Amino acid sequence: MGDGNLSMMDETNHPRHRRYVHQHAKDWSATVDRADVFVYVTPEYNHGFNAVLKNALDYLNTERAYKPVGFVSYGCVSAGTRAVQTIKEVVATLTMVPPRGGEHPVRCKFSRRAGTRRLPARPVLAGQESLRQCVVGQHGEVPGIGDGQ
Repeated sequence: MGDGNLSMMDETNHPRHRRYVHQHAKDWSATVDRADVFVYVTPEYNHGFNAVLKNALDYLNTERAYKPVGFVSYGCVSAGTRAVQTIKEVVATLTMVPPRGGEHPVRCKFSRRAGTRRLPARPVLAGQESLRQCVVGQHGEVPGIGDGQ
């Protein structure tokens, strides 16, 4: 999502029609359409997930249908579990398929390096691997899982 150059929702047609006007929406649609599975890494803010992820989900409708989705969440107290509970309602509406046990919370503190706030990689990678095993166990081998795509 970070490379998608996606502005806040600015399409005039409902996403379910796939009649996108702007090039960034057409590009985002093509990118999502090519994917076989989705793993969302999300922080928790005020018991929910962030606006950037919500916007990216709202842009499209049918491109994600019936594809597996999993979550790696992070935060301090709840490790992002409340954020995942709210996002599950959204992905269910988009007819995405979360695996049983497809939430992998990471409880950790932010570290500061070079003046930026960064999430330590080790807990996120552990959550990613656990989620990969969960998805593969329920859906079989999926291209792109575990190879950085």
